Amino acid sequence: MAILPRRRAQHLALGIVLAVAAGHARAENETVDLIGTWHVLIHFTDDHTHDPTQMRWDDKVWVFEKAGSRLRWIEYPIVVFQDRTGRFEARGAIRAARVLHGWEPNEAQRAEIASGIPVGHRGSKQKTLRKRGDDWVSTNRATAASASIVTYVEHWSISDAAGKPTFRREDVLGSAETEGLEGVTQYTTTEVLDGGNELRGSFSRDESRRGTFRMVRSGATKELKGKNKSEGQRFHERFLGADFALALDREGSALREAVETRAEGRGTVSDELRARVRAEVASAISERIRESGDDPDRYEREVQSLSEQIEAALIESRRSASEVVEMLQDGRINP
Repeated sequence: MAILPRRRAQHLALGIVLAVAAGHARAENETVDLIGTWHVLIHFTDDHTHDPTQMRWDDKVWVFEKAGSRLRWIEYPIVVFQDRTGRFEARGAIRAARVLHGWEPNEAQRAEIASGIPVGHRGSKQKTLRKRGDDWVSTNRATAASASIVTYVEHWSISDAAGKPTFRREDVLGSAETEGLEGVTQYTTTEVLDGGNELRGSFSRDESRRGTFRMVRSGATKELKGKNKSEGQRFHERFLGADFALALDREGSALREAVETRAEGRGTVSDELRARVRAEVASAISERIRESGDDPDRYEREVQSLSEQIEAALIESRRSASEVVEMLQDGRINP
């Protein structure tokens, strides 16, 4: 074996080091083009559950479209795979109960993502963002005619969209006199892979849910075929019923107190009162499940999700109890 002269060996070694460094630099400097469709998978733990160490999952589809000089961001929370392996398990009449673990798509599911996933339009949201410096931001603000009227609005923003994007969602409750930040959901990209077609990073929501997320470029969305009832509709039919409104809006309930607080112009509904409303809603749902002969502990995720959404509809959106039941019946509220 021939021995290279020292100087030539040093030049060769330096060349290898520079080539590796250049490769790393290209990986670090990969640009991202958000326009298109993405499957977003989240793995997280939740401090507000009976087991804060239990890994959980959620997924959704995001679509980014050009809208003139602006950017339209659409979120579809109902994602339907033909291959449901590892995603849901049967629980009585509720066929769409999420399995408690960190689901990862298998080979067949990855192929579905690549070809485009059917999505449900129930619960979908969208915002049109405008450019502000290096960021994209939504422009609507929470405004109210008087101090006694409370409004709810979501602010969506994307920073460093072409580099390592941070996706931020702020839920704001405000009146003519005050505006307060109620909750923040943030996806912070730390890795850009596959030529900008895969993003990975950290996920957080309201300081209680923490974990990771992965965004993978997907085929265009497909219409969800058939007239299958949503998870919320099946849950309502199985456990709640049309008279569920009476369980929410009963004499002496926290909801009655919250409604009176707003009506009498005593300012915003306090966090403590909101928590009581949420707890009473969860208790009413659990009692209905128990009356049906089932175990509420089996539906912990559904009870928590529904209680949060119903509390938001009652307090933030100022819906009546009967309107909430209608939202459950037509699928606008889903676990």
